[in-house]
Amino acid sequence: MHTPPVILTIAGFDPSAGAGVLADLKTIHACGGYACAVITAQTVQNTCGVKDLWLEPIEGVIAQIRTLRQDFSLAAVKIGMLGTDAMAQAILECLNDFQGPVVIDPVLKSSSGQTLMEKGRAFNALLQRATLITPNLLEGEKLLGHPLPADQLATALSQRFHTAVLLKGGHGQGETLTDYLATPDNTLRHWSHPRVSTRNTHGTGCVLSSAIATALAQGKTLPQACEQGITRLQQWLRRSLWQLGHGAGPIHLTR
Repeated sequence: MHTPPVILTIAGFDPSAGAGVLADLKTIHACGGYACAVITAQTVQNTCGVKDLWLEPIEGVIAQIRTLRQDFSLAAVKIGMLGTDAMAQAILECLNDFQGPVVIDPVLKSSSGQTLMEKGRAFNALLQRATLITPNLLEGEKLLGHPLPADQLATALSQRFHTAVLLKGGHGQGETLTDYLATPDNTLRHWSHPRVSTRNTHGTGCVLSSAIATALAQGKTLPQACEQGITRLQQWLRRSLWQLGHGAGPIHLTR
């Protein structure tokens, strides 16, 4: 029997299960991986937005990561919401000797406007430690400090953090959206796709980054993993016909 690769997700908990670790778990399993999870923060939210949040004790997060690493051979790590620079520093230290791919979805704010990350030196260092970071257009501008055209923004972020950047185009204008993959060697790739008309967009960043982390764990190259993740997300969005909740509903994930 085939043993799936183990992917660790380190992220916040969304009780509506559209985003955060629950979305990561569902995505990783749908992509053929096995997921372990460490929760960094609890949120009070539903499909309409984030109402409140509080952080898990850093000592507990560190203990959970170290205990999992003692038992599992992790093939990849996906990182989402961290909350504070102190949490980022703890994660950085826990993964100091980890040799596998690390995918970071730099969650800065919720779609409803709630601040989810306190940026600082450790957070920047963690981004530089990543194999890939996956900001959307708004997050990319905040990380760089000023706006640029999307292709230039992806390249500038890759040079700033010395790592690969998949700049997601979902916040772009028009009916055709483009995702840009920039790498530190100044290579730029892109994938364009039609905008999917659906209200079920809660957790798209979590789902995409988890799908890419799983593909990397399965031995795909970075461009292959990004293309596979983007293709899967587009398929799942087109199939997301559920009417759950009163806001941005969850994505319908299928094998």
